[in-house]
Amino acid sequence: MNTHKNWSLGFLGLLSLLGEEIFAHPKDGYFVEGGLMTGLIETHEYLEERSPCSGVGVICSALFMRNATPVFTAENVQWIDGKSKFQPVRFSTLKPISVGVANNALQIKNMTAYNLKNVAVLMKLPNGQKVQVATIENLPQFTQSAIKLRYAPKIAQNGGNAQSEFSIASSATSDAETTRMLQALEQITVNIQGRFQNVNGNDASGSWGLNTVEDAKGYTSAFLNLSYLFSSKEFKNAVLNTQFNFANGPGNNGGLAESVAIPRNFNGTLQDWQKQYKLTNKQVYDQYTSGANVAIGIIGPNSGAVVGLGGPSVFGVKPYLLNFKNSDYNFGPFQNTTEAMDTILHEYGHVMGYSHDGNMTYPNGTFNYNGGQKKFDLSQNVVSPCTATPPAQCNIPNGAWYQMAPNDYTAAGMIGVGSKVWSQLGQAGQLPINYDKIAQMSAPTYLSNFMKTLENMTSTNISNKAAIVGFNLKGGYQQYWTNWFGLSYYGIFNYNFSKKTGFIKRINQVALGVGVDMLFDFTTTYTHQHYKNKKNTRKLKVLKSSFGIFGGLRALWKGYALNTIAFANSGNLDVATGFNYRYKHSKYSIGVAIPLIPINLKARISTSLLEGSLLIKEGPSHFNVFFNYGWIF
Repeated sequence: MNTHKNWSLGFLGLLSLLGEEIFAHPKDGYFVEGGLMTGLIETHEYLEERSPCSGVGVICSALFMRNATPVFTAENVQWIDGKSKFQPVRFSTLKPISVGVANNALQIKNMTAYNLKNVAVLMKLPNGQKVQVATIENLPQFTQSAIKLRYAPKIAQNGGNAQSEFSIASSATSDAETTRMLQALEQITVNIQGRFQNVNGNDASGSWGLNTVEDAKGYTSAFLNLSYLFSSKEFKNAVLNTQFNFANGPGNNGGLAESVAIPRNFNGTLQDWQKQYKLTNKQVYDQYTSGANVAIGIIGPNSGAVVGLGGPSVFGVKPYLLNFKNSDYNFGPFQNTTEAMDTILHEYGHVMGYSHDGNMTYPNGTFNYNGGQKKFDLSQNVVSPCTATPPAQCNIPNGAWYQMAPNDYTAAGMIGVGSKVWSQLGQAGQLPINYDKIAQMSAPTYLSNFMKTLENMTSTNISNKAAIVGFNLKGGYQQYWTNWFGLSYYGIFNYNFSKKTGFIKRINQVALGVGVDMLFDFTTTYTHQHYKNKKNTRKLKVLKSSFGIFGGLRALWKGYALNTIAFANSGNLDVATGFNYRYKHSKYSIGVAIPLIPINLKARISTSLLEGSLLIKEGPSHFNVFFNYGWIF
């Protein structure tokens, strides 16, 4: 029995020694390691300011005024042909409020004196249908702005281009004056176009002065009402149905000379010898409704008695004549019309090509008796009021009034017809510009350049490559089958951060995963330790150092935190390779981890001010380099 027992113990001891040599390699063991890492992160940031308005397609005041500027400036109303670096400001009475597309934005311009409420922006479709694409809550007077198409519904974004046709209309929520005014603008068919110009720059007479911003505003209001006058059915009826003749003479006849084109007959008709100067009513109406294109200036203080100048390509009056009031429309029979309306109609008659001789620019050419001689007096542009009784005796040629009907008298010629209809439309509240209403409207307040920069600086469109730095921690088990080959199984945790330009200034990256590395050692050195048991002394082989390479794969989940306002995550497969050096229980590693799968990770950004996205690129070119220290148990 003792022999059998000793043999059993010896066999177990042998198995133990063999197991130690066969199944456990000196390099095997559990390990932990960690260290610094750095790499490259590539992003593309596209962020834009969020609309401060509520609702799709709503353009509120905060958004509209973000890029708003005044239509008129001291520079663009004093343009000189060929000498100014600024473009002249131009207007058309058919489109005093315009909407178009340029630079991927709705370009909106209001050249009227009205602060309009809840205005609809309409887009014309290829089939001719008009659809509402936006609502402007407040459209300030004499203001222009650019609204990015992204704030309009998709239909406007898809169809918004330089060829798209847009228009303005009142909406169901517009106030009464906005609705009335926009409907009046729709009735205008006569197009008076102009550009504000420093006419004095091309004129040596000294009569012209410099336009101011207020002059430009006054002109636009006056011309809108004038265009409405010429477009109205009331003007058409009055011109086509006059009971007197229109006439235009050959010119001013050298100043003081006998007029040849003033109707001489008591009923306001021309005598036979004068009929060569007759204008048919249709000729006059067609001429006044044909429109005009003129350079617009202001008559300066050095002009003396001249209050206005006009011609086929130029128009100007003194500034005070542009200060209209609704009360200017109220005058009774045998009262001269206001100097403002008379002068504007007089100079516009010259724009139409008519002279002083006749009844197209002066009431009867300011024809007066002077010592029994009929004289054409240019120095007098107001006829002495008629005092005859009954008033009918004031008819031509003894006065400046025509009797149109019982108790209905009109100042002679086009000035009388035009100013009478103009005043009637004004009294009825039909003209686009109601001077009593606009006097109550306040001018808009524009953002300073500094504030505009602040309002728009949050928009970014930046591609960025930046360094990413951090640390990694690994833990696992390594197992060798020979001195030169083994495997490493581990779990890994990475943390990195990056600072970049743009709104998203910091990116934090966290990664978790597992991996397997193949271990190839070039050199391995050992030492031997001796120890004694009860019966003999034994020699153990102990690892001193090794050096080699590793390579393997890591399956990683990666999460990105962006400025604490957004988070995105992805999964990828990284290949890792590098060098290992081990000294006893310490291990030193330097290597690189390369994402294998190209991924464009899109993180949505949404704040109270911004919306957009940040694109994070992962791929072989976005690798990490690490340097680790570890301990093998």
